[in-house]
Amino acid sequence: MPDGSIPLFISIIVLIGFSAFFSATETAYTCASRIKLKSLFLNGNRLAGKVLSLTEKNYDKLLSTILIGNNIVNISASTLSTLFFAILLVNSHLNSSVVSTAAITVVVLIFGEITPKYIGKAYAEKLAMFVYPVLAVLIFVFTPLNVVFSGWKKLIEKIFRFDSKNVITEEEIITMVDEAEEDGTLKEHERNFIRSVIEFDDLDVEDIIIPRVNICAVEKNSTYDEVKAKFVECGFSRLPVYDGEIDSVVGFVHEKDFFKTEKTEFVLEKIMKKPFFSTGKTKISKLLFKMQKERVQMTIILDEYGGTLGLVTMEDILEELVGEIYDEHDSEVENIKPCGDGSFIVSGETSMHKLLKFFGIKEEDEFSSNTVSGWITETLGDFPEKGRKIDFNGQIEFEVLKSEDNIIREVKAVLTDPLVKDSALPL
Repeated sequence: MPDGSIPLFISIIVLIGFSAFFSATETAYTCASRIKLKSLFLNGNRLAGKVLSLTEKNYDKLLSTILIGNNIVNISASTLSTLFFAILLVNSHLNSSVVSTAAITVVVLIFGEITPKYIGKAYAEKLAMFVYPVLAVLIFVFTPLNVVFSGWKKLIEKIFRFDSKNVITEEEIITMVDEAEEDGTLKEHERNFIRSVIEFDDLDVEDIIIPRVNICAVEKNSTYDEVKAKFVECGFSRLPVYDGEIDSVVGFVHEKDFFKTEKTEFVLEKIMKKPFFSTGKTKISKLLFKMQKERVQMTIILDEYGGTLGLVTMEDILEELVGEIYDEHDSEVENIKPCGDGSFIVSGETSMHKLLKFFGIKEEDEFSSNTVSGWITETLGDFPEKGRKIDFNGQIEFEVLKSEDNIIREVKAVLTDPLVKDSALPL
């Protein structure tokens, strides 16, 4: 090499190294998982805590420091490269400026941008912690410039009326949870539970109600043998008690109170408990709080006319959080049965909310009819015969398989949207 070019060459190499440092650092701090850093910090890694604090409290200062440093070294490398090739090609017919621009562009892209950013993404958390001491010094050194840029940022926000508040929406939290599951930080059942908790407050009582036609109840003047037969038939621990008709629920009886009563002394009204009432539009989170406060396990749901719309139990509410709960009286009857051809056999009594949750489909609108049977009947405006088909938002095609007494008992569901075909989850 000509005299004077060697120091320039070494300086360019050093500057490219700094460019790689800044590029890798920027990507590492951008891609570093806050969940992983938080976990490391809780397990005693103090450096992870410092990195986490920097990204959460001083991200603007962090970013401006990296950008200032990266631009300084890249511009310097470009300037020195021009001088280097001017000396190197002094006796050549080649244009040193063109050669310099082409050479430094390729070198910076490969060694100062693409490669270090790939490394920064692959080892985000480890690299972020490794470079933190150096980065902390650089932030301190560039403090005057950071103050200037901070003032400029505030001016821009004021002029263009930017909203600098970082408000996280439910959709963003769900996305973060899904990413955590994909990264292996969360297990599938943990992800499902967190999603259920987030979506819990959006559900109304009508979404989980047991409709009045499926209520297993006894009349208040029933005999001991009639009540006993109903407990055996239904397999529930509690039965609503009505006066004359199901629209007039006057209490409920617990099997424990019933079976400790002698047959000769039995009077249903003496052992039944006071009923608890609510409406279909009540949020299940609020109903859960009320039921806990009143220490009741069953709520009778009333319609707008004061008639019985259905009932909800504490178990029904908790199932929205933890999934299906089976006790010694339950039989695991599948309301949604997969077929070998990719379709599903669905009971007409299945709630639309549970069906869409099973298929991983987001509810865009509220349903005035809770069950699949009710939704199909309401949408068509009549009672469909066997073989009738109906489409749900271009995502599911329903075909009526069995109906009787003006109620759809069974339908076939075929997923028609490719985006949801692989997202079905067990109830």
